[in-house]
Amino acid sequence: MTDAEKKKLLAWARTFLRTFGEAPDLDTEAFRTPGASFVALLEPDGNVLRSMGSVLAREMLGEGLRRNLRVAAFADPFRPPLGIDELEELTLRIDLVSPLVRLTDWGAFRPAAHGIALCLPERAIAFLPGVCATPEEARRRLCERAALTVDDNADYRFFTTETLQEENVC
Repeated sequence: MTDAEKKKLLAWARTFLRTFGEAPDLDTEAFRTPGASFVALLEPDGNVLRSMGSVLAREMLGEGLRRNLRVAAFADPFRPPLGIDELEELTLRIDLVSPLVRLTDWGAFRPAAHGIALCLPERAIAFLPGVCATPEEARRRLCERAALTVDDNADYRFFTTETLQEENVC
């Protein structure tokens, strides 16, 4: 994705939020290509207020971004929808997720550079790069979330992300 396409994607996502989900689709190849993504709404101090995403490319990137933005901003089952004033105070970050690669050697996993997923039949549990400090922590936390005992033979996969982030919008 070119720098111009990245800026266009971020601008589209901001318009999507400002129009409460009424932004038309982008006319770009990336928008119509299968892809996985995470979106995060960041507070002025950089902390994540809300996020939503998937590491599984089960739909076109544009469809996934629409769903993730909608849930993070307006349909979080645990919080009320954000208003326009609140949205304007937040910075938008989009993480584009690479295809998943089966992890066969934990020595190849670099927590600062790789995200990690535990793939289950019905879903995947994942942490973005930098969330876990060590491979052991990643394995333990994934299994805790899945309510499983730590299993070295489980279906672990790693990925990278390309991060797109707005300049300070305040």
